[in-house]
Amino acid sequence: MRNSRSRSRLAYVSALAMAASFLSIGSASAEQLAAGSGPTQPVELSTIIANGGTPLQQGVTYRIDRIDQQAEPEFFQVSKSSTKLELPHGQYRVTTEYGATKMEQNIVVGANNTKHVMNLNAGIIKLRMIPDINAKPLTSDTDWQILTYGKDAQGNRQEVHRVVSPDPELVLPAGWYVVQAYNGNTMTKHTIEVTAGISYKYTLVKKKN
Repeated sequence: MRNSRSRSRLAYVSALAMAASFLSIGSASAEQLAAGSGPTQPVELSTIIANGGTPLQQGVTYRIDRIDQQAEPEFFQVSKSSTKLELPHGQYRVTTEYGATKMEQNIVVGANNTKHVMNLNAGIIKLRMIPDINAKPLTSDTDWQILTYGKDAQGNRQEVHRVVSPDPELVLPAGWYVVQAYNGNTMTKHTIEVTAGISYKYTLVKKKN
C-alpha cells in the first residue's frame, strides 16, 4: 500500500468551472420572505474550501432557514456558488453543501456585516486503484465507500459518502477516514487523512483473493 501526496493551492478547485445558477423554492422564496416583513438588508453568500481559498464558482447549494420567532419556520434553497439576496432582518441558519461536504452557520441579517463567507474547512482527495505495485491504475469502476474513522456507541463506522468511479475526486471535511474500495470480488481497505486546503492523492493496491 502506498500513497503519494500532492499539495496545491485552493485556486485549483476554485477555477474548475464557470458560474451557473438557479433558484429552487422551498417553503418560500427570498422575495416572498422579504415582502411585508419589515426592514430588509442585502446579503451576499460565498463559499471557500478552506482559509486562503478563493470563492467556489460552481456546485454549491445553500439552504437558508429563518430561525427566530417564526410561527412556521420558512426556508428556501439557492443553487448558486455566490449569491446576493434581500432578506428581512432576523436570524437565519445557512446550510451549505458542496460535494460530500456539508456545514451549518448562523447569520444575523440587520447587523453591519452583509457579506458572509462559508468556510468548509475541507480538503481534496483523489482516489485510484492499481492491481500491483508499479502497475497502471485500473480503468474499471470501483465502488468507493468513505467511512468515519471513529466508531459510534455500537462500535460501527458511519458512511460519509459513496461513489462509483475509477478515480473519483472528493471534497471532504478535514479529518481521518476509512476507505473501503470494492472492485470485482475484492474489498481493499485503507485509512486516509484529509487536511483543510490540501490536495492528497491516494493510490490503493488491490487486495489479492
